[in-house]
Amino acid sequence: MKPSLLNTIILNFGLASMYAVSSIISQQFGVIPPGNATAIFAPSGIAFVAIFFFGYKVAPGVLLGSFMGNNNLYLPNFALIGFSVALAIGIGAMIEGSLGVYLLKKFGNRERPFEQVRSVWIFILLSALASCLVNATIGSSALVLGGFAPPAVHGNIWLTWWLGDAAGVVILAPLFIVWRHLPKPSNDGKLVLQAVLSFIALMAIGTIAFVGGFPIEYLFIPILVFIVLRFGLHGATLGIFLVAGFAIWGAVNGNGAFVRADVNDSLLLLQAFIGTVMFTALTLSAADKERQTATKALAETNHTLEKRVIERTQDLEIAKNEAESASRSKTLFIAQMSHEFRTPLNAVIGYSDILQMGMLGDMTPDQTERIGFIKQNASRLLGLINDTLDIAQIEAGKLTLTESRVNTQYFFDELLQGVKSLTAKKQITIKTVYHQTIPERILIDAPKIQQIIVNLVGNAVKFTPEGVITIEIGANMPNEWFFAVRDTGIGMSAESVKQLFEQYTRIADATTKSIEGTGLGLSITKRLVEFLGGTVDVQSVLGQGSVFTVNLPLKPL
Repeated sequence: MKPSLLNTIILNFGLASMYAVSSIISQQFGVIPPGNATAIFAPSGIAFVAIFFFGYKVAPGVLLGSFMGNNNLYLPNFALIGFSVALAIGIGAMIEGSLGVYLLKKFGNRERPFEQVRSVWIFILLSALASCLVNATIGSSALVLGGFAPPAVHGNIWLTWWLGDAAGVVILAPLFIVWRHLPKPSNDGKLVLQAVLSFIALMAIGTIAFVGGFPIEYLFIPILVFIVLRFGLHGATLGIFLVAGFAIWGAVNGNGAFVRADVNDSLLLLQAFIGTVMFTALTLSAADKERQTATKALAETNHTLEKRVIERTQDLEIAKNEAESASRSKTLFIAQMSHEFRTPLNAVIGYSDILQMGMLGDMTPDQTERIGFIKQNASRLLGLINDTLDIAQIEAGKLTLTESRVNTQYFFDELLQGVKSLTAKKQITIKTVYHQTIPERILIDAPKIQQIIVNLVGNAVKFTPEGVITIEIGANMPNEWFFAVRDTGIGMSAESVKQLFEQYTRIADATTKSIEGTGLGLSITKRLVEFLGGTVDVQSVLGQGSVFTVNLPLKPL
């Protein structure tokens, strides 16, 4: 015989023996009619637990155990009709246990069914109440049809049988299923003391209520709630078992609040009390377990998220350092190359001037014109290199603030006098307007202000074929001064204004194709203004001109 088959046979006979013995003991408490139905039928819980642990292969052991147990009571002479009744009850018990386990594993949590509220309700409604209808119906009908119970009490037997089997399942199944995983031993003396005192309190209340006869059963509820919240499922199932034991003991001995003149009423009250206590405690413990699981999952998620954030921050820091290093290398390269380019370009421009002035001999008009082209393009390239060098210095953070006191009107007059040369080839008039709000002397970084104004005026000259360029200087509040460059040029669209200060951005339309420029001047201007702690604003209407306004802090002298 194969070991697996032998083990299955041993399991079935062991379960049959356990079922039969517990059935005989449970039937000693049967009262409707005497010896036929019991309030709590323990074998139903044993059958459920065995099938849950070992699978449906032990279901025949339930049938055999039920048959043996019922023969002891109903078939003292092994009558043929009694054999049939016992066999029917055994088949009902086997179907009941198998169906209960199937429904729980099908719709509930297969491994830990009492750690979720939904699974607890499935256990109660399907595995206990619904499944136990099977054996109650088959068994009570078999007793009546076999002549072992009068038809008048068929309904009472069916109801008590059903609730008795259900009570056996709900009391024993959670206890064995939960306690198969033993709780971790606690070294917390305070927690151990609380556990001992809690169960002493349950026993004291049970003794007073079901032995002494004082109606204080409601005191079980707060103690069970404390046990559930403090000790979880293990405490809850053990507490339920203890409370049910006291209630059954009291009812059997005629003590407690559930004893009535009608025995069936007593059983129904007892079963309702046990069911309520069990339902409340299991649901509460499952809800608390779900809360603990969710809290733990949230903590793990937070820890994982925090770890990812740290890792991501480190990656970003590395990337930032690499980018900054690359930017510094790029800036250094640009600065060095710009310097190297400017030296020969200045020489080209210088020699072009010498040739144009005839210092090396007379030149033909055609030669003079060609040398002019050389000088013009060299100057343009030098301007591009200077702009690129300015951008590199700004990005490298090498700008320094060098402030000095200047006479406002004298400074701008001198500055704009030099700028007027930009309009030599155009019919443009430059006007200067000084508002009375501007102080006579101000504290500024003169070189940077000069570069900003030259860029803005040069830009206005480029895009103004003819007309007027007006420079206004004033103060619009006690701690801020401004200068504005207003032209009557071609203006810009709103879309062009949005991109105006980006590097290498130029207005692209038919009217600007012939206008030279690198697209760096305004970008440099904006960065210089921001370095000085100010802002630059643009207002423009296409075809009507533009106004560039620079606002800067007015520092006290």
